[in-house]
Amino acid sequence: MLLVFLFLYSHTMTKDTFNEQPQETIWNLYRKGVLVECPRCRLRAQVSPQESHSATLTCCSCGYAKKYEHRSFWAYSNDLRHACEHYSQAPLWLQTPCCGRRLWALNREHVEWLEGYVAADLRTRNTGEGCVNSSLNSRIPKWISSKKNRKQVHAGIQKLMDKLGDDNNV
Repeated sequence: MLLVFLFLYSHTMTKDTFNEQPQETIWNLYRKGVLVECPRCRLRAQVSPQESHSATLTCCSCGYAKKYEHRSFWAYSNDLRHACEHYSQAPLWLQTPCCGRRLWALNREHVEWLEGYVAADLRTRNTGEGCVNSSLNSRIPKWISSKKNRKQVHAGIQKLMDKLGDDNNV
């Protein structure tokens, strides 16, 4: 029985079917760090949220570091100009125009999640315990999940992956 569960759990994301994992929420991705544009050098930096409703922005390129406090962890602008991280208001590093909108991701895990979601022919939502509406699947914009936009969204995701490059530490 355990072997069957492990097999099913490890094969929940295929090209044909995308089964949402119970813990996939935007907050889980956010806690892993958000890639942003450094306000000083305009290169890639990272915002790391802390337990005390604060976050620290650090840039390895220029050494910039700043702590931000007392803001809600989540807010972003989805206008046509830019999407930004809420604590620092720094533009997200991973964003690109797509389908007349703005395609964005917080980090590598978010881009990989989007890639699996868009590539799937069938998407299922977790209807288990907890607040189902906080899941990533329930929050995905319709223009991203639309079949007519699939090629354009996939191309946008590839642009985000290209911005990540080969650096496995992000």
